[in-house]
Amino acid sequence: PFSALFTSLLFYKKSWSRYLFVFFCTYFGYTFIIPSSKLLDSPFDSEFYANVLVDYYNSQISFNSFLDGLFTIETSQTDLYQPFVTWLISRFTDNYHVLFAIFGFFFGWFYSKILWFILDRKKFKFTFFSLSLILMVLLINPLWNINGVRMWTGMEVYIYGVILYFSKNKSKGFLYMMLSVIFHFSFVIPFFFFL
Repeated sequence: PFSALFTSLLFYKKSWSRYLFVFFCTYFGYTFIIPSSKLLDSPFDSEFYANVLVDYYNSQISFNSFLDGLFTIETSQTDLYQPFVTWLISRFTDNYHVLFAIFGFFFGWFYSKILWFILDRKKFKFTFFSLSLILMVLLINPLWNINGVRMWTGMEVYIYGVILYFSKNKSKGFLYMMLSVIFHFSFVIPFFFFL
């Protein structure tokens, strides 16, 4: 799997490279190990998502009941992406690996869009300095941040929208910035300041 990641970045000009990168992100999500919170007072986000998946699966909550639980004080759900994907996966399985594979796919999709946007427009030679900068871009919001998938996927979507907006496709970029609010409600704030 790591060689797939390396290959996708090495042959970034090939049409299949971005899809191989997304495939690696999906695989990473599938093999993601949820950290234990036994020593902490509250669970990690990923542990919470896995528990919600099991709860949804065991209760076989209907779509209408699921919708009624959104944006309530009891559920404290203010976003749509993570609860909806979790509910959808719970129709088939309570295996958190499947859930995190989907999380990894969407995170990787936007992650790759940002990275390939930069790589496709590169007008410089690869040097140690330029590779260091690309590595920094990769590590600002690394793939293992799917532990807190709502915030960090929302950030990928928002940044991609900003990039699109400033690269002359203003309406599509604006749409992606608005879409980031579905991933994490707090992106209302940067969207407001962007306006």
